[in-house]
Amino acid sequence: MIRSMTGFARREKQSDWGTLSWELRSVNHRYLEISWRIPEEIRPLEPELRKIVSRYLKRGKIECGLRLRWNEDALPPLKINSTVLSQLAAGVRDVGDYFPETAPVNPLDVLRWPRAVEDPERDAGPAQEAAAGLLDEALAELVVARENEGGRLAELLLDRCVTIATLVKRARTRLPEIRSALREKTLERLAQLETEVDSDRLEQEIVLMVQKMDVDEELDR
Repeated sequence: MIRSMTGFARREKQSDWGTLSWELRSVNHRYLEISWRIPEEIRPLEPELRKIVSRYLKRGKIECGLRLRWNEDALPPLKINSTVLSQLAAGVRDVGDYFPETAPVNPLDVLRWPRAVEDPERDAGPAQEAAAGLLDEALAELVVARENEGGRLAELLLDRCVTIATLVKRARTRLPEIRSALREKTLERLAQLETEVDSDRLEQEIVLMVQKMDVDEELDR
């Protein structure tokens, strides 16, 4: 079976924590070359993902793209940095001692202060596990796509081979006719010259001409 190195596959998975989607593209390449576009939460899993790809593919340039969309409803609660807020409060009180008529501090402005709100920590474990499993499914689909493409190429090549074989057979059939026509055409031209020709020399020249136009080797190929 001919297996093409060109193919595309896409797999998506939805869960309580969000949505994952893999897109795989492969083209011809002498060796196996893998390029990754994956979120930072999945980046620590790259060595394991590379092993998964190697189990399915041995050659080709593979582009592996993963999209991760977190479910906002599953985000952990907002966490306030109490240390930063205490420092801000102390600073506001100190400024108030100098400027007692200053407007009250807007809490929303405080939340925008750098490090006032800590970034929520997500548990990336379920997403990483799902990414590995989903990559398995996408690679299986990619292998099928490459085999289907190889099947189409095989049909195309076989059709071309049949056409070539037909042309070769036709050429072999016509070769004696072409050689005879060459001999006759040469004799006609010599007759028009109305000059005496050495018959042995003429035969030698005709043999050389036939050898120059010999295509048996090309037809064998």
